[in-house]
This record gives sequence, C-alpha cells and structure tokens, in this order.
Amino acid sequence: LKTNDLFMEVRFSPDGKYLMAYKPNILDGGKITVWDLTTRKIIFSEITNIQTADFTPNSKYFVYEAYKKIYKYGVDGKQVYSSEIGVETRKHSFSADSKYIYANGFYQFLKIDVETGKIVKQIEYKKEFLDKLLFSSDGMY
Repeated sequence: LKTNDLFMEVRFSPDGKYLMAYKPNILDGGKITVWDLTTRKIIFSEITNIQTADFTPNSKYFVYEAYKKIYKYGVDGKQVYSSEIGVETRKHSFSADSKYIYANGFYQFLKIDVETGKIVKQIEYKKEFLDKLLFSSDGMY
C-alpha cells in the first residue's frame, strides 16, 4: 500500500482482512485511514483529533476516540454512531465478546457499551496514571 502520510500506529484487524493506520493529533492534526487488504483500497480516511483507535475482536467494526467522542464504523466505512463520552482516552481494549470497550482516560477507567457508545461504568483514580489495559484471553480478568 502506498501513502504519503506519516502514521504512528498501525493495526491489523483480527481476521487479517483490514489495516488501520493513524497518527494522534499532536502538533499538526491527526488522521486515520483504513484499507481493505483484499482490494487494496481505502475504505475510510479522515483528518481528525484522533487519540486512539482499534478494531473490535470480531473484525466487523472499528472504533476511535476524537474530541472526547467515541466513533464506531463498520468495515464498510459507514458510520454506526458517534457518542459523547466527555473524556479523552489513550488506549482501548475490548471484551472478548466485543460487547464492551475498556478505555483508559486521564485518571479514569471507562467501560463503554460497544452497541450504544454509552459509558456503562466509570472509575476515577487519583494517584496513578495507567497507560495500558490488558485482559485475559477469555475476557474474565
């Protein structure tokens, strides 16, 4: 795939059919691009204040956070929703069943319903900054 863009993060969908590349908004604006690797064509590209992005474990959707909102798109490039969460996030993890997004905000941990984009649980912590969330393969721990 050829591109003239500089990307800082690259992710393959779990099924290996799609590629996502993005650069967070640091100085000159952020951008996210998603390619269909079968056709080698761009299915989604947007200049935005992106912070983090990833594919759902079932490879049917991708989500990203920008402007304190969660955006969900199908791998066809069509928007499913945008949902105000009021928090910038840095890392996303998904439940094994693809039902929840676990997001690390600044001194906050969010559990977000993937279907609606609404916060299900919010835990604040004051003493430490967490950089990454990791879960067991069965999603239980």
